[in-house]
Amino acid sequence: MTVGKRQIRFEDFIMKEGTCWVWKGSYSQKGEPIYISRNKAKNARLHCFEKHVCEIRGVKLEPKCKDPRCIKPEHQKVVKSTDNKTGSLPP
Repeated sequence: MTVGKRQIRFEDFIMKEGTCWVWKGSYSQKGEPIYISRNKAKNARLHCFEKHVCEIRGVKLEPKCKDPRCIKPEHQKVVKSTDNKTGSLPP
């Protein structure tokens, strides 16, 4: 996304509050933080996790810190999309 001549980056939507990284961008109707890139909505938690840790597919991430705005990779736990049971992060 561009504003004027300045490119808006993913990091521009993150505010560090205490130990959390709070998402200041858009949210889906279900309350999930989303990042719009090339006219496509992406889950901001997943995008951040993949950018800083590793690529993961077919799962949902939830903040362990209980702040629904938090996207900090270290605060995320994996929830399997198919059965919504908590899983473990990849090594």
